[in-house]
Amino acid sequence: MYDLNQNYSVYASYSGIFKPQSYQTEQGRTLDPLEGKNYELGAKASFFGGRLNASAAVFQTLQDNYAVESGGITPSGNPAYRAIQGVKTRGWEAEVSGQITPAWQIQAGYSHSIARKDGERVSTLTPSNQFNLYTSYKLAGSLSGLTLGGGARWQDKTWGSINVPTGGNAVHTVQNYWVWDAMARYDFNKQLSASLSVKNLFDKKYYTIFSWYSTYTWGEPRTVNVSLNYKF
Repeated sequence: MYDLNQNYSVYASYSGIFKPQSYQTEQGRTLDPLEGKNYELGAKASFFGGRLNASAAVFQTLQDNYAVESGGITPSGNPAYRAIQGVKTRGWEAEVSGQITPAWQIQAGYSHSIARKDGERVSTLTPSNQFNLYTSYKLAGSLSGLTLGGGARWQDKTWGSINVPTGGNAVHTVQNYWVWDAMARYDFNKQLSASLSVKNLFDKKYYTIFSWYSTYTWGEPRTVNVSLNYKF
């Protein structure tokens, strides 16, 4: 890491990868450990005396013994996998978090990554693009003690190919979707506070892909949580 000045710095990193795996082949043999290398270049920035921080990075990961579904099953009846060599993942990410003002907080991030083998994409169950934005604001005056916030999550489409009982393959696709959240908190004093949080505010009906036979599953519906917190 190198500090350019008081606000900006750049860095470079390299790491080796060695990760044992539990995936099995159709014959019941456990795949060899995942091995590879990861390279990353990035920059970081700090503003408002360190209250607000931002970062951006590009990376490349090379992996061998990368597990992909073979389309068959193991002797125990679970989805079987095979190991492929030379998977290359390239991507970038950017993030900002902290306080814009003493009362206004923000956290936002965007990531992009795609894994390919000989130019063909693998790991399609994982979205290649994801975005999130959350912010909160602490009110003043007659509403002092009240904090309101909210945010959104987005990901692009994912898909997977499965074997169907009648023979052949079917591709399950989940289109890109947004989900919105909201929260409110009221501080009665330094010890006592109450909060309300709502996930999936608009009760968006969406699918995710559960990486078990690449099967559709419903995303989490609207959930509401109310809590009371007391600090001793």
